[in-house]
Amino acid sequence: MNNNLFSYLNIQKEISSGKISVVDIVQNTFKKIKSLDPKINAFTNISEKKSLELAIKSEKRYQEKKSLSALDGCPFAVKDMINTSDIPTEMNSRFFLNWHAPVDAACVKALKAAGAILIGKTVTTPFAVGHTNNTRNPHNNKKTPGGSSSGSGAAVGAGIVPFALGTQTRGSLLRPASFCGAVGFKPTLNSIHMGGIHPLSPTLDHVGVIGSTVNDTWLALYYMSQVRGGFSGHKPFKYKNILNKKQTIKRIGIFKFDEWNKSGIATITEFEKIIEKIKSFGCKLIFSTNESELLNLEKELIYIIENDSINILAYELDWPYNAYPRDILDDRIIELLERKKNINTSEYIKLIKRREILIKKVQNLRKNYDFFMTLSSSGPAPEIKESTGSRHYQVPWTYLGFPSISLPLMSVDKMPVGVQILGFKNYDFDLAIKANFISDMIKNN
Repeated sequence: MNNNLFSYLNIQKEISSGKISVVDIVQNTFKKIKSLDPKINAFTNISEKKSLELAIKSEKRYQEKKSLSALDGCPFAVKDMINTSDIPTEMNSRFFLNWHAPVDAACVKALKAAGAILIGKTVTTPFAVGHTNNTRNPHNNKKTPGGSSSGSGAAVGAGIVPFALGTQTRGSLLRPASFCGAVGFKPTLNSIHMGGIHPLSPTLDHVGVIGSTVNDTWLALYYMSQVRGGFSGHKPFKYKNILNKKQTIKRIGIFKFDEWNKSGIATITEFEKIIEKIKSFGCKLIFSTNESELLNLEKELIYIIENDSINILAYELDWPYNAYPRDILDDRIIELLERKKNINTSEYIKLIKRREILIKKVQNLRKNYDFFMTLSSSGPAPEIKESTGSRHYQVPWTYLGFPSISLPLMSVDKMPVGVQILGFKNYDFDLAIKANFISDMIKNN
């Protein structure tokens, strides 16, 4: 459990009544940045003067009983792959050094409309696909915070902001959430508008939230969906309140995927403790190893991790990355561009059709399961010099475009490890309620 986390919504009543000042919160946020960021390098740029001006306006709205939303005055940060008009968007690339987007990304505009205060941009690996950066884990500065939403994970895990935006094309949001001891919420593909986010792979790219609680992350997603809605005909999320919703959870499927045996005895032991607690709530848990339908599905999902998922990514990132000068690209991007040379359009169409079949197969399991569970990462964060961690546990649900949540429920070797809750397409609200319920039950028992 991470005791550093800072939830804005947990103090919302005190803010509304004036017992806690929005100005004090924002001032304290910048004090924490100045104190903590030299050690963790979570931020690329900050906006102190404007944030304090906005905090004064927010506080006045509360005094006049005219607050814009439950997030009015809430400080938040944004991964530096997402356009912001008032702070440079640089994508950890000298090609975009000091580049200012003319307008905010749709998701940023929506949060600002809700009164939330953008305090800064967070570090990403180069173009969200590079190998590493200089951001460090707030729980142990020798460990990676994960990638590519490294700074967002570190900023939330350190208790600097209640939530931060990140992106995920394979495992870039849930892994930092797991390693940094925060909640990570990757919603259904295209349920949040992607306008103003630098593309990597359009049919795999998600924008999501790393936050202090399930409620903080859900409210951020809810308000992000309200102003513009999503892509592909997605309507704004309909329901806002996930708290105090009693749940009857009957059946949960458990996936192990292919890194279970590499995850280490300590990690597996902690996960099994979580499983036993959930069983005590009266839930039936079905392991993939004990159910042929799940086992066959798991085998298909394991195959796509290092095959279909990467091939779709390689084909789709051809633009704009093939147009960029090679000397500004990370080795990993160049590897993917080379891989694309062996994937023609007809093969790409086959990849997309195979995914559509698998999406229908998994969605049909909703009649038999409330949700699925697995690890969020294959263990605690590795040394920063090694890597940003394995993507294997996060890729399957990203490939499907289904919602998934990482809950900070475990500790291994004094480092956080997340439990991943896997939901069904377009049932994000339902997953948020269930994840919040499970999280509260485990913490309180």
